[in-house]
Amino acid sequence: MIVNEQHYPSFKNHELILDLNLQAFSIYDISGTRDDQTPGLVDYIIYPEYSRTEVEEPVTDNTGVLVLDANGMVVTVTRDQIVINEFEPREEIVTFLYLYENVTLYGYTFWGFSRYLNTFSRDWDNLKAGSNQLTYGYQYPAYMITGYNLTGDMARQGQSIYLQTFCKRTEYFYTYSETEYDRPSACWVSGRWEWNDSNFQGKWSDSFNSYRFTKPMPSGVWWFGVSFDYGDTVITTKNKLRGRGHALSILFEAEPGKDLRLLGWNALMTKNGEP
Repeated sequence: MIVNEQHYPSFKNHELILDLNLQAFSIYDISGTRDDQTPGLVDYIIYPEYSRTEVEEPVTDNTGVLVLDANGMVVTVTRDQIVINEFEPREEIVTFLYLYENVTLYGYTFWGFSRYLNTFSRDWDNLKAGSNQLTYGYQYPAYMITGYNLTGDMARQGQSIYLQTFCKRTEYFYTYSETEYDRPSACWVSGRWEWNDSNFQGKWSDSFNSYRFTKPMPSGVWWFGVSFDYGDTVITTKNKLRGRGHALSILFEAEPGKDLRLLGWNALMTKNGEP
């Protein structure tokens, strides 16, 4: 679902994404605005699941010999060729081609089409105007704030003993060392107590990275591009969440340049020492 932005009604640069695991919507801001000189979406079209082209093929007889005409030329026939378009990057069934503009080069404004192809957590990578490379991508903040957990009793203050997070593992190959992996992830977490929207009153807990390997990594020979056998496809960690209050909201943030595929979380709460 595409939602028009208020500042620029002609720009359709927000998406509402339904996460079937969390049963909740999140807002994806695809780009910035005209003011910061980043591309902006102006429209979109549905990218077809297949395309048709006409190809010419030589005609052969039942023995496989090419058929020639009176002039000795190979006889050909035109037929339709169907090509199935593959959508691997975001695992989407319906894929959009996005029409963007506001890419400036040599005083001119360019427009073009874009797709979700980048797997390195950067937007608007590989933009070109003719043969000129314009950018190697932009990094935008990505975060999610949960609703307030009241644990059924707003009269008593509560405390979170532990917070569990469940994230899909994205690392499968070594890169330049035995501690560096392709497409690393990070999940930075902090708590917000008492319906507070400012970090100056001491109601926000310190941010920590809950995405981490909890088992020893396989030992042995490594080199660039070799896969490692970790086993778990979901990274689950148990973390202490500091703070106290009547209501708790949790902030999940992605780290620039890293992936984050949050599957769920579980906060173990107590009220006056009782679970």
